[in-house]
Amino acid sequence: MGKYWPQTGNSHNWDGIFIHNGIWYFVEAKAHLEEANQKCSAKSEKSIETIINAFQDTCGESLAEEWQKSNCYQLANRLAFINFCNKVGIDAKLLYINFVNGYDVNGKKNVDNFEKWKRKWQEEYNNLQISEELKKSIYNVYIDCHMPQEPYKLPK
Repeated sequence: MGKYWPQTGNSHNWDGIFIHNGIWYFVEAKAHLEEANQKCSAKSEKSIETIINAFQDTCGESLAEEWQKSNCYQLANRLAFINFCNKVGIDAKLLYINFVNGYDVNGKKNVDNFEKWKRKWQEEYNNLQISEELKKSIYNVYIDCHMPQEPYKLPK
């Protein structure tokens, strides 16, 4: 990925990676809506140019700079990574695991229903103007972390 993505600064970090039926799944896990809001932190002109080139390859020339300047930058760079994998012959998909009814941590309010996550992702797709074709490489799983009042008992 050397010339496709900058080799300085923060590299892609995944919460998980697995292969199923020959498809590589790159996993991002999210517990709070704010985690999806990120801006590009690249400072050097060379890095920004490299990122924009990768975005042009992923979404086209007309949207690349918008992707780079967007608050949806993390989703954009994940999609560029998936695009790169597919171009070099690795069948790859992006899998978001979205937690619902988790704990409030450090003042961040947990997401209390699935619809909030669905709205958040739709907002990001709209902001980035993601094509229907590109959406086919994104999967969302929603996990309810709510603990029942009574502890679960294994059947005998």
